[in-house]
Amino acid sequence: MDWEARIVPVEINGRCLEMIFTTAALLYVEERFGGLSEMSDKMDSEMLRTTLWLVATMADQGAILRTGKTNLPDDEKVTVEWLSYSFMPYRLKEIAQLAMKAVRLGMNAETVEVDDDAEVDVVLEEIEKNAEGAGV
Repeated sequence: MDWEARIVPVEINGRCLEMIFTTAALLYVEERFGGLSEMSDKMDSEMLRTTLWLVATMADQGAILRTGKTNLPDDEKVTVEWLSYSFMPYRLKEIAQLAMKAVRLGMNAETVEVDDDAEVDVVLEEIEKNAEGAGV
């Protein structure tokens, strides 16, 4: 399936999450931020909160596609609270990069065969700049 090639896995606290940026995730981004550009702006000012929300949203999308259930049981949901207890701050930059990779794949802004040495996009550059400024 096309969506399986667009999953970006991340292991957090022994749990393998499958992040994917679906149309539903885009709708949630539009509801919360107004659009992708505005989400990028929030990455500048509220990187931690934005990353946690984005990872939780996309991990739930991955679970929904994998299980076929649109109403996940509470024990299968990924929440911002669970994420905030489940990884150390030094991983923020890595996890933010993986989240943005999932967004790019969902928007078809990069090919499915990802070259990790490829040119970094503007949003990712801002994430890295903010992480360095925060000492991450």
